[in-house]
Amino acid sequence: MNILLLAHFVTDFDPHGTSRFICLARRLGREHRVELVTSDFDHRAKETRRERDFALPAKVTLLPEPGYPKNICLRRLFSHWLFARRVRAYLKGREKPDAVYCAVPSLSCAYYAARYAEKNRIPFVIDVQDLWPEAFSLAVPGAARFLLRPLVRRAEYIYKSADIIVGVSETYCRRAARCRPDPVPCLPVYLGTDLARFDRWASSPARRDPEKFILAYGGTLGHSYDIPCVLEALALLKGRGISVTLWVLGDGPLRGAFQTRAEELGVEAVFYGRVPYPELCALLRACDVCVNPIVPGAAQSIINKHADYAAAGRPVISTQSSPEYRALLTRYRCGLSCPAGDAAAVAEAISYLMDHPGERRAMGERARQMAEDLFDREKTYEKILDLFSGEGSL
Repeated sequence: MNILLLAHFVTDFDPHGTSRFICLARRLGREHRVELVTSDFDHRAKETRRERDFALPAKVTLLPEPGYPKNICLRRLFSHWLFARRVRAYLKGREKPDAVYCAVPSLSCAYYAARYAEKNRIPFVIDVQDLWPEAFSLAVPGAARFLLRPLVRRAEYIYKSADIIVGVSETYCRRAARCRPDPVPCLPVYLGTDLARFDRWASSPARRDPEKFILAYGGTLGHSYDIPCVLEALALLKGRGISVTLWVLGDGPLRGAFQTRAEELGVEAVFYGRVPYPELCALLRACDVCVNPIVPGAAQSIINKHADYAAAGRPVISTQSSPEYRALLTRYRCGLSCPAGDAAAVAEAISYLMDHPGERRAMGERARQMAEDLFDREKTYEKILDLFSGEGSL
């Protein structure tokens, strides 16, 4: 089968990367003719990537995009618009594939892919990785949110055009499915991780002080992630004579603000910056508890860090409002959910896990079981691969 994979944001072409689309290109390319089309602009590093041997059993096409200096700016809108126009031109000149598998977002790119698939009667599969424009609501003032309405219409056109809906969570699949006039197959497949590879990297010992109680956060330092809530919880504990260290494993536009807040509160927070994924695995395995601080109203559902925390076998303290993730923590009894933004509740959860090491270990074991059941790509991605092979394939 001739399969076109189309994804605007593919950030991890290195052999240690965790990109879903790189994983799919690698596995689908063993049996099919596969092309992965993406941008030559690296969204995470904010720089142009060079053509090279990507060591994949699939063709990789990098289309030019001017890029932008930060996530929220007018230049990003122009950059996305121009990239989408180049996707449209490329599709017109390309041999027609047997199927299009397209990441959503971005919306501009997926919109032209949807129109192309509809015009040429090609099966169109979307993989909903985030909800746009819902994800922008925190960064857009309430009075200006009417500007997002065209994006809502575009997203709903894409959802309505899909023959099959894949999503990184049940929540995202349901959102897309609501736009369909008739039922279509919906496959929630968590982003997950490669557990065998995670364990190999996590087995490398990470340096830590065994006398300290260590929390770890792994991920982006942006508007959706409530690091200040955790820092304030640490300050409350410090006021009670309880010392806790926070490892912040990641980077983002608010790193400087978060570091300043930690200094103001006088708490111990180590900001590592963005670390290679193998090192992240080892550090998560070395901590005592992982934290998942999400601000009130954020659109996130099941995200990368959930898989990494579970794979590390560590309990989670979460402030995420998403019913789907809260239900997983309850079902597996592998973490404590606190109200979003409630530093006092987070402090109590930390104190409880410090005082109950046996329960902490049991929660970690159940978290690992959750990873093996729900987040191991070697097993869970078979649902996606089966779309293109075997009984009931496209």
